[in-house]
Parts: sequence; C-alpha cells; structure tokens
Amino acid sequence: MSEQTEKFGFTLKATDGMARRGRLTTAWGTVETPVFMPVGTAATVKGMMPDSVKSTGASIILANTYHLMLRPGAERVARLGGVRKMMGWDGPLLTDSGGFQVMSLGPLRKLDEDGVTFKSHLDGSKHRLTPERSTEIQHLLDHFAGACLHGKNSLAVEGVALNSTGHCVLPDEWVCVDLLSMCESRKESRPAAAVECTAGCTSA
Repeated sequence: MSEQTEKFGFTLKATDGMARRGRLTTAWGTVETPVFMPVGTAATVKGMMPDSVKSTGASIILANTYHLMLRPGAERVARLGGVRKMMGWDGPLLTDSGGFQVMSLGPLRKLDEDGVTFKSHLDGSKHRLTPERSTEIQHLLDHFAGACLHGKNSLAVEGVALNSTGHCVLPDEWVCVDLLSMCESRKESRPAAAVECTAGCTSA
C-alpha cells in the first residue's frame, strides 16, 4: 500500500440527530465536513487567485466537467497536468458529472438509452456524453473524487418516464459501476486516486 493510499480516510467526529460532522483525509489535504466548496467552473474561481480562495478557509474546490470538456477540452487539461496544476490549486479537487448542465440545454440536447447528444452552447458543435465518457473526462481533469452520470441528475426530459420523485427512469447501464471499473484501472499509476475515486462513487 502506498503512502498516498494510507492517507485516505473518513472519520465521523460528531452527530446531532441527522446532522453529522466529519473529517475527510486525502493525499492532497484534509476537508472538514460539512464544507463550503467554491466552484471553479472553468478551472478558476472567478475573481479570485488560489491563495485568496484558501484565505477564506476553503479546503476543496469543485470543477465542472461540462464546461471543461468544451473549453479548453479535457485532453488539453490533462496535457497541462490537470485542473489543480493548471489553476495553481494544491488541495483536493472534486468534479461533477456534467449531467445537470447538459440536461439544462433543453432543445440543444437529445437523450437516449446510452447517454446524451448535445450541441455546445458556445459554438453549436455536437458532443456526446455517456457515463463512460463522463468518467474518462473526470479522470483527465485529475480529480480525487467524481460523480456518476445517471438519470437522477436529469431534469424532466421529453419522452422519458418519470418516477414518483420526478427522477428520470433510465436503464441500469446508467450506474456507478462505470466509475468503479475505471477507478480500478488507475490503481497502478495512482493508487490513492483510485481508492479515493472509488470512495467518491455515490449517487450524485
């Protein structure tokens, strides 16, 4: 077991009814929960330098898969060393699945059993997002924990059945196993990232 893997863990510090306080330990820093998480939409927290973000007490940043896959592109971000290196942030980074933004595109997107095809709101170019591609993009962004692309991220979609809670009813392929299996492939190169990514595999 590597030193990075040994650094990962979650400790429950206190509870009060349904509320709880915990501590998430990662190879990139410690996060006290519950936590306020600034959003670095396009690999930057708008109007703030990383040191300024830290000075607010922030310990983790969220980056948006949808925006970064469109501009500058996930593969380009990976060549630059990932979101944290690109923006100068040395703490933990969490990524979303891109599902909320894609489903918010209305007539610019079309949902099917395997994923969603959509046109960019920037230039109209066509893109495809599936659970596998979402997971791949999040790995390229160099996160420590990610979100699964699945139907529960969706808004009401034309022609797709909704259950009693208003969630889209989609096939079982839209499940977290995609994230888990891809995390397994990272264990040799980045053991801590694989473990932490697996631990972050929840219904987001």
